[in-house]
Parts: sequence; structure tokens; C-alpha cells
Amino acid sequence: MDVLVLLKLNPLLLHICHGNIVVYKIMIFSFKHNPINEISVDDDNNSILDNNGFDEDNEEFDVNALTTTEDFKHVLGLALLKFETVHLIPISTINDIISNISYLHSLSLSNLKLHLKDKMNGLDGSNTDIESILQSEINKDFLTNFFSNSEEYRFTSNFKRQAFYKETFGLVEPISIELGLNGSNKKCQYHYVPLKQTLDSLLSNNSVKHQLEHPQNLCFDNIFTDIIDGESFKRNPYFSENPSALKLVMYQDAFEIVNPLGSAKKTFKLVGFYLTLADFYPQFRSKIENMQLALICKESDLEYFGNKVLDPLIRDIKDLSTGVYLSNNIFVKANLLCLVGDNLGSHWIGGFVTNFGNAKYFCRFCCVNRDLWVNNHYVYAPLRNRQSYTQSIHNIENNDLLHDMGIKSECLFHNLLGFHVCNPGLPPCIGHDLFEGVVKYDLTLFLKEII
Repeated sequence: MDVLVLLKLNPLLLHICHGNIVVYKIMIFSFKHNPINEISVDDDNNSILDNNGFDEDNEEFDVNALTTTEDFKHVLGLALLKFETVHLIPISTINDIISNISYLHSLSLSNLKLHLKDKMNGLDGSNTDIESILQSEINKDFLTNFFSNSEEYRFTSNFKRQAFYKETFGLVEPISIELGLNGSNKKCQYHYVPLKQTLDSLLSNNSVKHQLEHPQNLCFDNIFTDIIDGESFKRNPYFSENPSALKLVMYQDAFEIVNPLGSAKKTFKLVGFYLTLADFYPQFRSKIENMQLALICKESDLEYFGNKVLDPLIRDIKDLSTGVYLSNNIFVKANLLCLVGDNLGSHWIGGFVTNFGNAKYFCRFCCVNRDLWVNNHYVYAPLRNRQSYTQSIHNIENNDLLHDMGIKSECLFHNLLGFHVCNPGLPPCIGHDLFEGVVKYDLTLFLKEII
């Protein structure tokens, strides 16, 4: 739902804001592939089927669809990739699984060969001919080939598997970017997944092509069905002038990869930026596997180096906003529609104060004063806009202030065409603001009224 719709439905939402390196590399690997499979969309039941007859929801194979070596290779590679990136099974364990399955399969084939040989001994032909026929047929077995040491089929090598994933599933590898020395004189780096290559990979996917070529236009009077029905999108000057441009929805969040209560608290805490397309059908857009990693960095490095970390991402979006040619000579325009996150992250990105407990102006949507709000939670305050935001930045720069009206610094994403945090471009956090905020109070009233 568009943020302005939320503000109109419930004014109270204006004031609910108060409310080791090996592991690091594993996390990078877990996210770096492109998880969207080649799928076809059934308009009747919205089922998702890959191009090898595999239903992701029911996890059943259509055996008749696996007719060629390439079909089997695709399904086997997809299964191994799922072990590695969805179930997070270590590479060494996958190698052990492949080795044991290969051994068990060879025993099974040897036993089958003996039984078939006994059955065929009564037929015309020499033992040599029978042995040759049996071996010829066994050599056609898909699993035997792919778990062999043949350079053409080898899946037992992690290097070969990675090469296959990259070639077959549109894997876009992250690049490591040096940041320099931090306050402790330590070299710092982060990883960025090139946005243009990610879009190039997405646009080569059959399902994505289908959804872009056949958008769902559900237009009803006085009913909001998608973000494009809201005022925030309709008054965005960039998308008004470029209606066919792809609409990027960016997510950001911080997370711990070790015990958050232990001695290593915050030491290895990471911040991830992800993206999806608002052009996807809603039922696919909301799936986690269809959200692509764009950037991952230690939170302490992001706080220390600031906007330097976001520079490559901003540059790529700026290039996309003016249009770029991707593979197959496809001309594409894209731009940031909104940046989603929790309140702490959204305030940091937008240049707002992050001290919700003591800040006088704690809301990123309006200029409510804490003193007034404490006495009356339903108090109305003027909404923030571009002009008031710019005036606060001007006051900070010219009067040597730490902050003004709850604003500390200019948002780097304002360098993008049409984007501004006061459009608004930082939607409310539904998890904190609704489910952990006003909903528990409203739900109590509903239950009292109903019961």
C-alpha cells in the first residue's frame, strides 16, 4: 500500500516511529546466485512451474519431461544449488553426499547388471555380446555420467558446479570493493553485486519477460490494489515522464550472524541491501527468493565510511534512469521507486535522527513535536515536504548545526531523478508500526466489541 494511503487511513501512523571472515564469505555465497528459475505462469491458478516440469510448491517431478541429458543436468544442478543456498548445506558436506550417492548408485547398477545378465543368458548371443550390450546401456545412465570424473559431466568438483551455476542459472557474482582504513587502522571492504548485471539476468528469465509484457492492470474506482495506485507513485516526476521504466523497490536491513547476546555482539553485524521490481506480479514480488542481493557490508564500516559504501549502487541506478543497453541489445530504463526498511535503517538512510527516545522531532513523515505528542497522541502536525527538508539542510550547513527539525544530513539517494524521502520514499515499517504498534491496541478494541 502506498504510504500516503496509510497516512489518510490513520493519522496516528504519523507518530508511531518511537515506538568472523569465513562466516562472512559463506553469507556472501549464500546470496550471490540468481534464485529465480525459468518458470511459466498459469493465469488460472498462478502456479509456478520450471521448464523441466518441476513444481516448486508440490516438489514433484514430471518424469516424462526429463528426456535429454541437458534436462537432467539442469534438474540435478538445481537440486545441488538448492542444497547449498536454500538449506545452507556446507560445500564439503555436498561433496560427501555426491560421493556416497555415486557409490550407492554404482552398487545398484552392478546388481542390476548381474540380474539382467542372468535373464539374457538364455537368449541367442555370446557372453561377450551380452556384456557389451549391458555396458552400453548402463553408460547411458544420466546419474552415472554426472557423478563421473568426465570433464563434460563432472558435478563432484565445486569449481565445476560453480561454473555450471553461473552459466545455467544466471549467477551474478559479487565484487569486493576496498574502503580503506577504519578508525582502528584496519583495511575494510564490502561486496557489491552489480545492479546492471542483475537486471540483465532477470530480464533473460522467461517468467520476468511474461510479467513485464503482460502487466496486471487491476484498476477499480476508490480501491488501492497496488503501489502504483497511490499518490506517491502518481506524483513521481520520473515515472510520469517514463511510464515504461522498471520500478526498483530497495530493501535494507541489519542482521547478526553470531549470537546477538554474546561477546561478539555487533562485531560481525552486517547490513544488506536487496531489490525487487514493483513490475512483478504481487504474488511473486513478495517471495523472498525473488529479492536480489545488491550490497552487503559490515554495519560498523557503513557507519564509519557512510555514503562511500553506497556510491557504486547510486551510480548504477543513475545510469539506469537515463537508459542502458543490456545483452541482446535491449534498451532498459529503471529507477528507484522506494526504499523499504525498519525505522532505524530508514531514518539513517534518509538523514533523519535515529534517537527515537529523546529526539524532539522523531517522525520522518511529519514535524510533530514530542512535547505536544506526549500530551496528545492524536495531535496533527504538518507533513514534511521537499521544501522544508531542503530548508533544514540549508540551516544545518550555514549555522553549524548538528540537526534541524529532526534532520541531520542530506540523503544520498536524492541524487536520483524523481526520488525524495519526503515524496515520501521511505514507507512505514509494517512489522514495527502495525503488528508491533497500533494493531495490538486496535485489535484489543475489536475483540472487546465482538466478544
